[in-house]
Amino acid sequence: MIDTKAMAQQLEQARRARIEAETAYCDIEELLWDMHHQQTHGPRIAYAFDGFGRQLADWSH
Repeated sequence: MIDTKAMAQQLEQARRARIEAETAYCDIEELLWDMHHQQTHGPRIAYAFDGFGRQLADWSH
């Protein structure tokens, strides 16, 4: 005789496993997209030093 309750539980476990696999796949796709679309430059910083481009004074004094 077929145990319909056990079959239903196995089907539910298979559904949950499929959903978890799809979620993991989406996470990996998002990670790969982020890796390939990173900004190649860092944040812009405005310097307000007098004589920018020259050697800076020794800040330890």
